[in-house]
Amino acid sequence: MPNPMKRFNEITKKVIDNILLNDTQYRDTKVYDKVRFWRTINSIHSETGVYKIPLIHAELGIPIDKIKEMAKGPRPIPSPPSIKPVDTLVKVWLKAKEEIYSQSIIQPEIFNSGTPPEGSRFATGGH
Repeated sequence: MPNPMKRFNEITKKVIDNILLNDTQYRDTKVYDKVRFWRTINSIHSETGVYKIPLIHAELGIPIDKIKEMAKGPRPIPSPPSIKPVDTLVKVWLKAKEEIYSQSIIQPEIFNSGTPPEGSRFATGGH
C-alpha cells in the first residue's frame, strides 16, 4: 500500500489524462478532487446499509442483484497477488508526478521530507 502523499488526487488524474489522452468517453473527472471520500473494504454505506465488498476477477460478470445480496455482510479481504511494477506505468506515474509538482510554487522535496529545504522562503529560522 502506498504511503499517503500530498496532491495524490492531482497526480492520479494526470495519470488517467495521460493514459486516455483525448478519449473523454470513459473519464470521470469528478472523482479526483482532494476531499473525495473513498470507502474502505467492508465499510457500511450510511444510507443503504450495505457493505463495500471486494470482488475477484471471476465475479465481475455476475448480476448486480447477486452482488447486492453478497454486500449484505462483510467479506474476507483477499490477499493481494504477488505482482511486480509495470515499467511503463511506473514511468507514466513519475511523469505525472513531475508535471504536477513542476506547476507548484512549493517544490516536491518539501512534500517528500515534510520540511522545507534550507534557505527556502518556507523555512523557519526567525526571519
